[in-house]
Amino acid sequence: MSVSLEVGNSCTTSGFTHITSWEACRAALSVYSVGKESNETIDGSDYNGFEPQGPDENWPKGCYYCDDFGSCTDGVWFNDASVGSSNGGAQVFCANESFELMIASSQTTLLFVGDSDVDFWEEVESTFGTQFPNDSSGGTAAYNVGVGGYTCKDVKKESSDFISAFEPSKVVLVCGENDLSDGKTPAVAFARYQRAVMPYVDSGATVYSFSTKPEPDTKELHDKYKKLDRLTKDWAATLDGQLVFIDTFGGFEDLDNGMNLYADDELHLSEKGYQYWEQWLTIALEDTSNCEVWRSGVCVQASTTNSCSSFNRRGKCNKAQGCGWNRSACRDALSALECSAFDMKRWICKNNGCKWKKYKNKCKGRWG
Repeated sequence: MSVSLEVGNSCTTSGFTHITSWEACRAALSVYSVGKESNETIDGSDYNGFEPQGPDENWPKGCYYCDDFGSCTDGVWFNDASVGSSNGGAQVFCANESFELMIASSQTTLLFVGDSDVDFWEEVESTFGTQFPNDSSGGTAAYNVGVGGYTCKDVKKESSDFISAFEPSKVVLVCGENDLSDGKTPAVAFARYQRAVMPYVDSGATVYSFSTKPEPDTKELHDKYKKLDRLTKDWAATLDGQLVFIDTFGGFEDLDNGMNLYADDELHLSEKGYQYWEQWLTIALEDTSNCEVWRSGVCVQASTTNSCSSFNRRGKCNKAQGCGWNRSACRDALSALECSAFDMKRWICKNNGCKWKKYKNKCKGRWG
């Protein structure tokens, strides 16, 4: 999985091609930035969106980047034109041919969504993805589509498109602080948070949600932060393990909330802060006990629901270990061999609680 930038409209490197969807364009920004110096990275907040006047053959097609030239506004644009053109210093993003195929064909997709804490989280593709850099044979693919400044409301707006494009089985979410800093009450921020989470939960994904942080620069908001976190933590207990809450506020307090956890702005995370996030997320991802709330890498609230028959919603059932939604009820999941009988039969595959891999027209066992 590799992404490059080339001046003009052509992808000249062998095996590389244009990026064909805005969702892949967003994911490509973080992939491109892997291994780059800080002054060379391109963040999610640099994404401007579609061409303002619609598909435009006068600019490079697909995903392209402008930096301080001519009439092009700085940042990343997605041009849905079927044919594009070189234009000044505009640079087109090119990806190796497996990039977009991998997005929808991964055995497991881990999708990072949310605000600047996600946007600035470097190299999640290699840290959490076994497919990085270019293995499309299975395993886990990790993608980062975070955007600095995003609220939970912004996350909700894009959820449907990202679910369709990535089919994530696990989602890492960070949002809520910007909602509160914009003047929203904890109750309103929590309602927005719920609306951001539920599309992913309803799709069958498990959401791993980092709480607010006790940042030195936002002390006036800390009471609101803690109220939002309490609401979120309590709600996690109602979602049968599909919402996993990682208590950053408490975890950083356990570390005395040292300044070494934060960048110079006393707001965003430092490399040290992200090291703790990586450690805590890895523990949560590898957990098999159905823990709902984590603090400092320790489970402090576990789900008591274990039986498949106790789940009455398709999404929750399909994420419970060993379970699968079989037509109208949650039952023990079919084996990989049993599911393979439904190859080329998409709806029968899904109705029997199996996993459909659309690019391969294969029906896979939900749990191997």
